[in-house]
Amino acid sequence: MPSPALDELLAALLRGDSLDRRAIKAFGSARIYDAARAHDVLPMVADRLALAPELPDDLRELFLEELHRVTAVDLAVEAELRRLHVAFAARQVPLLLFKGSHLAYSHYPRPDLRARIDSDILIAREHRELVDEIFRADLGYDAPTKLSGELSATQTMYVKYEEGTEVHVVDLHWRLASPQVFAQVLSFEELYEASTPLPALGAWARGPSNVHALLIACMHRVAHHHDEPDRFKWLFDIHLVASRFTPAEWTSFADAVLDRQVSAVCLDSLARAAEWFATPVPEAYAADARFAEARPREQTAAYLRTRPKASQVLDDLRALPRWTDRLQLLREHLFPAAAYMREVYAPGSERPLPVLYVQRALRGLVKWLS
Repeated sequence: MPSPALDELLAALLRGDSLDRRAIKAFGSARIYDAARAHDVLPMVADRLALAPELPDDLRELFLEELHRVTAVDLAVEAELRRLHVAFAARQVPLLLFKGSHLAYSHYPRPDLRARIDSDILIAREHRELVDEIFRADLGYDAPTKLSGELSATQTMYVKYEEGTEVHVVDLHWRLASPQVFAQVLSFEELYEASTPLPALGAWARGPSNVHALLIACMHRVAHHHDEPDRFKWLFDIHLVASRFTPAEWTSFADAVLDRQVSAVCLDSLARAAEWFATPVPEAYAADARFAEARPREQTAAYLRTRPKASQVLDDLRALPRWTDRLQLLREHLFPAAAYMREVYAPGSERPLPVLYVQRALRGLVKWLS
């Protein structure tokens, strides 16, 4: 893992500070490369160092090679995203590019500078079957088997291959997040109504508004990546979005996070971003007394501390309004679809399904309690 001094060097590179040539030479290209990859900000760091004429050629070479690689990959991804939006437009199915995939085109200087391994897309839940047909029949994507369920499953993956080589991966979502306490914070309909165009990807392409983009970035870092809260990729996303905020957007954002009961999560995310990147968070926002009053009532705030997986599952059960939904979610956790069980736990085997469920339960027990 990067050292504190190396982390500070990376943060300075991302902030755009003057190059500290002595520190860069002392750490060396290999250590800086590995640290940037660990924080998943390698394209941004490579762009900064590969084109710096004041650095020696041997130090810049590794980053120049990486810059060429990510640029080539991004061109292929962008071509697929254009194809995808044309296909959705032909079927008149609305969609949103969101999370890092959206920010790459809306807030980064160039889309290839935002590290990402897939494209995150959000759709209305009722369009899942039609969208599956678009990906498989119209676009030629494959869909690897994933855990299924009406409540436990909030997304699925589609992969495009050309001549046996993976060229694009789409993570298709119909809820905003997997944990139930975050899943319904914003609906697709309200996100789409406030969305803004992404002209680089065609007339059908849209992404969340600035206010919604910041809420999603702050929430995603905690809901899905609470085991890596200081990873620079998530914090720099937050920094870039917040840095463009107007006073009116800060007011709207404060009202939104309080109304949706994610104020503690968002305040923590902004504080971490400001610590590393000097994100300009207004004093009036950071000192808003309503946040301190709201935190004890927010179930989402529990994700700011380390807890067993079982505690998170209990939170999900409490977040559902009806006992029938709670029982269904518990059933989906304990007894996933038979096809999934066969593929994951016994491919090619004839072992009885009850044996596979017991095997899965024993494997999962340690994970749920640790």
